[in-house]
Amino acid sequence: LTQLRDPNLNFSSVAISPLGDTAVTGSSDGTLRTWQIPPYDPPQRFQPGNAPRGAGVPLSPSEGGNDFTQHTAAITALALMPDNRHVLSGDAKGHLYLWDAESKKSLRHWKLNGPLHDLAIAPDGNKAAAATADGVAVWDISDESTTLQENDHAKQAMRLVFAANGRTISFAGGGGMVGELDANTGEVRRQLNL
Repeated sequence: LTQLRDPNLNFSSVAISPLGDTAVTGSSDGTLRTWQIPPYDPPQRFQPGNAPRGAGVPLSPSEGGNDFTQHTAAITALALMPDNRHVLSGDAKGHLYLWDAESKKSLRHWKLNGPLHDLAIAPDGNKAAAATADGVAVWDISDESTTLQENDHAKQAMRLVFAANGRTISFAGGGGMVGELDANTGEVRRQLNL
């Protein structure tokens, strides 16, 4: 078990890199921070009554300055790119940023209506999806001319995940809603209200 601790920040979101060696946290004050995760140690077996108190390893922030600055609202959604070098962040005002994780510089900015609920990145790192109260936006990350538009068929989607093949996005939301979107067109393939 590893713990992220900073008494000065109120974490509102977290993402772990695909390699499991880096974490990114977003805070209610708009701060993004990277953390290095130590190598995995297999769990130890403890006899009843002799487990260590406060088990867990506190992480230290990454070297070379660890805060990203740009957001002016709570960071509500984060995703790390498969290359482990880029971070996608979204906030309560609908701003999305693509960051270079090493330089902490913003590479791109997009704006959606309303707060971001979740972000997902395709396994190949080419497409991203964002869930808002107005629907789900899907776009090509490398296309700088992309204008994001929410698909209102998936309104109230709260969670997103790309399928391993990158062609389908599953979503879930309030009222027992689950469904799938086509990652190329953004069209809803199927939706159930459970």
